[in-house]
Amino acid sequence: MTVTGAGSTWTNSNILFAGWFGKGTLTIDESGYVSASTVQMGAQSSGHGTLIVRGTDGNRGILETKRVVRGDGGATLNLDGGILRAQKDEADFLSGFSPGSAAIGTGGAFFDTNGHAIGVSSPLNGPGGLTKLGDGVLTLSGSQTYGGVTTVEAGTLSINGALASPFTVIKAEANLTGSGAISGSVLVADSGTLSGTGGRTLSKQSLSLENNANLRVTLNTSNTVPLFAVTGDLALRGAIAIDEASDLSGATSFKLFTYGGALTSTPLTLTSAPVGYRHSDFSLDTSSGQVVLDLADSGNQNYWIQGSGTWCLDCANWSNANGSLFSVRDGDTAVFRGPGGPITINGSQSFRALRFEADGYQIGSGIAGELVIDGSQGDVRVESGDTAMISLPISGSSTLIKGGTGTLILSGANTYQGGTKLVAGTLGISHDANLGDAGSKLTIEGTGTLQARGDLSIARPVTLGPGGGVIDSNGYALTFSNTIDGAGSLTKLGTGTLTLSGVNTYTGGTTLRSGALVGSATSFGSGAIYDNAALVIDQAGGATLSNPIHGSGTVTKIGSGLLNLTGASTLSGATTVQAGHLAVNGLLANSPVTVVDGALLSGNGTVGGLEARAGSSVAPGNSIGTLKVAGNVNFRAGSIYQVETNAAGASDRIEATGTATLSGGTVQVLAERGTYQPSTTCLDARPPWHER
Repeated sequence: MTVTGAGSTWTNSNILFAGWFGKGTLTIDESGYVSASTVQMGAQSSGHGTLIVRGTDGNRGILETKRVVRGDGGATLNLDGGILRAQKDEADFLSGFSPGSAAIGTGGAFFDTNGHAIGVSSPLNGPGGLTKLGDGVLTLSGSQTYGGVTTVEAGTLSINGALASPFTVIKAEANLTGSGAISGSVLVADSGTLSGTGGRTLSKQSLSLENNANLRVTLNTSNTVPLFAVTGDLALRGAIAIDEASDLSGATSFKLFTYGGALTSTPLTLTSAPVGYRHSDFSLDTSSGQVVLDLADSGNQNYWIQGSGTWCLDCANWSNANGSLFSVRDGDTAVFRGPGGPITINGSQSFRALRFEADGYQIGSGIAGELVIDGSQGDVRVESGDTAMISLPISGSSTLIKGGTGTLILSGANTYQGGTKLVAGTLGISHDANLGDAGSKLTIEGTGTLQARGDLSIARPVTLGPGGGVIDSNGYALTFSNTIDGAGSLTKLGTGTLTLSGVNTYTGGTTLRSGALVGSATSFGSGAIYDNAALVIDQAGGATLSNPIHGSGTVTKIGSGLLNLTGASTLSGATTVQAGHLAVNGLLANSPVTVVDGALLSGNGTVGGLEARAGSSVAPGNSIGTLKVAGNVNFRAGSIYQVETNAAGASDRIEATGTATLSGGTVQVLAERGTYQPSTTCLDARPPWHER
């Protein structure tokens, strides 16, 4: 089978087999396009499947699939200028190929992760190179022996095995990371990124970061091995950013590089330090075959080490870097170490940064106690695994920024005016007032999670920044009544219900992982909705929802108004029309729809099944039209099938791929004027028909 030439398309929603019992070959060439849920090659022991994906620049063949699998038989994979495009996250995207059976020709292999995270452990050999396309992550593990250049055009390439490629190039806006070994040289071009994590080492022959390249590091206290080991020469230029997920508590140095050749270096510009740290706290040491990032007390830090106590103007509970105790905290950063415990604040105490490096600190008010943000922002950092509670009021004119991967719980009536920015970890609240002045904004970005600690309503505007925002209802009823905007996504976690009642414009899409998410057609911004729990659409008036809905969760339509669904949805869970009117004018082909008493279903789209219960109505089309059902149809006793028809012979109809069961419902004919022929078809289904 050969699919070749522009416009040549073969779409298969199920498994595509190449070589079941005998030999079978699929060739995709010169802009040909094939899609399948899975491609299985050599399914039986006597079978042998061959897959060839070829092309040239501008005319590449494309295979779009969830995974390519070798079965019990033989398989040959030849990638020579074609594109493999992912349909979903898949850790074993190429599965079961033995050494020598998956080859890259001189035209190269192009992997388009298409926004997903996929892994390739099957060995790839041959003379060609590999190019990583699209957003998302491609992880190469095992032994990859192909002989051409590796190029990362977009997204992230993670090397967790051995890569024999002689040269690896990281283009602008692309990223290289991992903990494997690259035999050849690595070039990180302008605006490209090299990322590393403490405790993991990525090795390479030589490394060059160009003038505007980026080095991004996630550090931790177990950073005893280098993030990057370079056998030969090392050229360092560009900028360095320390990721917010870093845990720096108690450490003084972090080994970034070791190198065995010459070092060429211009001063790296520190562009980002974790919340709670100043840029001046860090310096680079490039001596003795290694590059070390040093963390030192730049004189702005005071330490609380005794657990419980009182924080006041004349209480000698603070120490400096040398351990000397003093009463008045002289510095803008307060660091809490040692055993946690309750701390009582008397009077107004100012801060620019609070760093909690131990679990269990609880800061509350004693005599007229309050915290005042001093400066342009007030950083509060809680390290991984730790929880800190602040119950007294926080005031000031600046922004409170929550960083660190631990949990901060705010329970005071706070009045700081610059808004709240959540960039990492968890921020727990029980009232809207915990987030500062009522007119200020909440911003969630990076890996930050806002967690409800009681039923509450948030009336302030919200912005979802890069990385999106996570909201954990945590078993409670949580409502956002103002606008949610920004380029990020919204992810809902936890049992309980999150209700979005504002007109929202965020553009990163919506993911529902657990509990219930309630909103109207204007609540979910733009982008796809990934529903893996319970999505409830409460529509009081008429509106259109064009966002596609995917996932395995349920959808329930409530409210008296019309909801018009126009997206191409792949939702596999059930849809229930509980109240009002649902018009399906897009694809809902995998979701069976149930219409209950008093509700109406209409539209010219496709649903995955249809059950009309007593008191419900089904009216195909939007005037005269056809509702398609990819499954069975069941009209129960007391249901109504509304059929509009005209004298020309056109009428509403239902076309079903499954069977039809009629259990005593009513056909209500809405006839236009004219002279009619003796019969009109209004329901077309496969036999057997069931009438009860």
